[in-house]
Amino acid sequence: MTSSLAQRVARNTAWFTVGSILQKGISLVYFTIVARAFGVTGTGRYFFALTFTALFAVLADWGIAAVLTREIAKDRERGSMLIAPAFLLKCAFSIVTVISITTVAWVSGYPLETRAMIAVATLVLVMDSMHIGLYGLLRGVQRVHYEAMGLVIGQAVLAASGIGILVHIGGLTFAPAEGVALHLTRAISPLWLLVPYLATSTTNIVIALIGCARERMRPVWRPAGIAARARSLLVTATPFALSGILARIYTYSDTFLLSLLAVESAVGFYSMPFKIGFVFQFIPLAFMGALYPAMSAVAHRSLEELRVLFEQATRILVVIALPISVGIVVLAPRIIHVFYGDAFAPSVIPLVILMCALPFIFTNFPAGNLLNACDRQATNTRLVALATTVNLFANFLL
Repeated sequence: MTSSLAQRVARNTAWFTVGSILQKGISLVYFTIVARAFGVTGTGRYFFALTFTALFAVLADWGIAAVLTREIAKDRERGSMLIAPAFLLKCAFSIVTVISITTVAWVSGYPLETRAMIAVATLVLVMDSMHIGLYGLLRGVQRVHYEAMGLVIGQAVLAASGIGILVHIGGLTFAPAEGVALHLTRAISPLWLLVPYLATSTTNIVIALIGCARERMRPVWRPAGIAARARSLLVTATPFALSGILARIYTYSDTFLLSLLAVESAVGFYSMPFKIGFVFQFIPLAFMGALYPAMSAVAHRSLEELRVLFEQATRILVVIALPISVGIVVLAPRIIHVFYGDAFAPSVIPLVILMCALPFIFTNFPAGNLLNACDRQATNTRLVALATTVNLFANFLL
C-alpha cells in the first residue's frame, strides 16, 4: 500500500471510528433509557416498528449509494454523470417502498398503534435513503468527515429530543425503587419515540448537502442519454440491492417472525441483546467505510495493493472482535442485571449466542467489500443468499 493511500485510509478510518463510537455510545444510552422507562412490552413494540421498516430499507436505496461510491472513486467526472439518474431512481424506489410497507403492515393485521408507528418509521426510512445517497457521493471522493459529524450530531439530536419528550410528555423521573431507576408518571405511546428520528434524518440531510456543496459534488443535468445512464446504473446496482435485501432478511427476519408467532414481550427480550450486538458493528462499518473507496480505486490498478488491504483489514478486525466477544459472554448476566434490570433476565442467553457470532460478522465485512470492489457483486449476492437460506431454515425450525 502506498504511503499516501495508507494515510488517507487511516485518516478516514479515524473519522469513521470516532464518529461511530460517539454515535453508538449515545444510541446505546438512549435505548437503555427507553427500555428502563417503557419496560419489556413497550420496548418490543418500539423496536419492532424500527426493525419492520428496516427490512425495506434496501428497497428504497436499491444499492445505488454503493455504486455511486465505487464509480466516483474510480473516475470522479464519469461518476458525476450518474448523480442525476441515481436520485431520480431513488425517488421512484421510495414510492415503491412506501406502498410495500403499507401493504404488508395492513395484511399482517398489526394493531392501529403499531401501524401508526410503522408509518412514521417509513417516512424516516425515505429521508434516510436520501442522505445515504448523498454520503455515498462524499465517500467516493473520500471525504468522510461530513458523515462522521452527521452520525454524532444526528444521534445527539435524537437522544436530546427523545429524552425531552419522555420528560415533558411522559413525566420521566429518576426514582430508584425496587431496582427500577426510571419511571414514567404519565401514559405515553411509544409512537412519540419515533418523532425524534425525523429530526435526526433532517439533520443528516442538511449536513450531507453542505458537504456536497463544499466538495463541489453537483449533478450533471444532461437530459440526453439520462434514460440510458439510469438503465445502466440500475443493472449495476441490482446485485448490490439483492445482496442488501438478503442481508436485511438474514438480520431482521428473526424479529419479524417473533412478532407474528410470539408475544410482544418476546420481541422485547430479543431486542436488548440484538441492540448490544449491533452496537459493536460500528467497528467494521467504520473501517470498511473508509477502506471500500480505497479498494475500489486500486482494484483495477494493483492486485497486490488490494491483497494487502484485504489481509490487513481482516487481521485487525479479528484481533478486535475476539476480546469483545469473550468479554461480553463472560459478563452477560451482570450486564443485563446492572443496566436493564431483572425484568430482562431472559435476554442473557440470546446475548451470549449473538456475541459468539461477532468474530464471524466482523470478518465478513472485508470479504464482501472486496468482492464488490472487484465488480464481483453477483458472487457476493449468491453467498449472502446461501447464508440467508440457512438462517431462515434455522429460524423456522426453532
